[in-house]
Amino acid sequence: MLVITAPNFSILPEKSLKRFIWMEYRLDLCDDWMEKDFKQLPINTILTCRGPRFTPDLLQRMLDSPSLIDLDLAQWEKHQDAVPAERLILSVHLDEFDEDSIRSFLNHPQAAKFYKLILKTERFADIIRTKTLIEAAKRDIIFNVQGRWALLQRSLCDIFESLGCYGAYDDSVVTDQPLFGDILRIWLLNNQDVEYALAIIGSERVNKSLTVQCYNYAYENIKKNYVMLPIPANDLAEAFEVLTFLKGYFKLAGLVITNPFKKQIATFLKCRQSIINTVQFSETKHLYNVYNPDLDTYVYTKNTDVVALRNALQKLDIKPTQRILIYGSGACAEAFARELKLRDYQRIFIMGRNEETVKQLKDRFQLLDPDGEPFDLLINTTPLGSDAEDDISHIPKFNQLIDLNYPYNDQPLLTKLANEQNLPLIDGIEFWQMQFDAQLHCLVYSEAENSDLLDRA
Repeated sequence: MLVITAPNFSILPEKSLKRFIWMEYRLDLCDDWMEKDFKQLPINTILTCRGPRFTPDLLQRMLDSPSLIDLDLAQWEKHQDAVPAERLILSVHLDEFDEDSIRSFLNHPQAAKFYKLILKTERFADIIRTKTLIEAAKRDIIFNVQGRWALLQRSLCDIFESLGCYGAYDDSVVTDQPLFGDILRIWLLNNQDVEYALAIIGSERVNKSLTVQCYNYAYENIKKNYVMLPIPANDLAEAFEVLTFLKGYFKLAGLVITNPFKKQIATFLKCRQSIINTVQFSETKHLYNVYNPDLDTYVYTKNTDVVALRNALQKLDIKPTQRILIYGSGACAEAFARELKLRDYQRIFIMGRNEETVKQLKDRFQLLDPDGEPFDLLINTTPLGSDAEDDISHIPKFNQLIDLNYPYNDQPLLTKLANEQNLPLIDGIEFWQMQFDAQLHCLVYSEAENSDLLDRA
């Protein structure tokens, strides 16, 4: 059961999706509900209204429809006999994990078509505990989470003992609600009995990552038995907690790694490279992998950001004698500083918000402090500019740009500035595309059978 949450009645699913899609109309957000003939609504609709707009008169109009009616506990207590059990979705929304409240709801005496539990949490352990409670309750539960785990939990709803999931049509109507389109591709792949999972591990930003979208689009189109899943972990221990859980349902084929885990996972895997962003797991030996006894599997690791940097330098025709400013001091900045030094770039400067880590990189790689002069190239390795409120006035003048930010909603500020000044640049999307081929090759390499996949993807 997939539910699109819509803020007006003009929104309808595509015909190809109607057989398994429900529409939820949030009447407290709809401006056109007063003109709607509720009796004409399709049967696969859900009506709900939160807040002061919910009145007895509106409830009666909702009852005139063939739709299911979603009442939260407070609304139900005021109208206990109004909605027949076969049309009732009884719901509760919790702002934090509370086992007693969850148990009480799962054992509520009111009969209903479905029981809907919405839980706001930042901890994956809370989700697993809730899943266990639902298993014991033996009821038809729609369980969705809000917070950093919303996309993963909702997309794999059946794994978490949920009958379905909710997604926003084109703009989240509640905080942390994933878009329906982001959920759908993972849900479709999972319901096609995928066998192998890959995961992108990082901060909450992985939920909007091109990696999730593009890999799953490729796997869907080539009908490959893989799915890419987002893991927005709070720390490394939680990341491996999630991976261990997923291994109960999929074979883990590889990882894509973003900040802040690029160095941590390289250390954990005992890699020769100190910073990695791609890992392939394989049951068989090939030219590039090595056996890891802790994981009892062969591991092939790579940093494809460095591959993309080489391509970007070549495209922008950056000479070893030119002045390059690295902005940032995280794992990507460190990998780039090392690569530039190996390629005989000597006039490398660094700046960033964390003075301590900037100094560490400066001392380690003999980098320079900005001197007030313009730079031939700025490499932005941070999220600076991704927020429209960011202050970029302290960034020195530059003549070319590599900006690792890619637009989630609006163009990043440094990219926008470069475009306004007609400066040569590699923006976040182009940089990501530059590393994609090398990353895909690492993830599927087997020396024997993956050339066709690479060609078609």
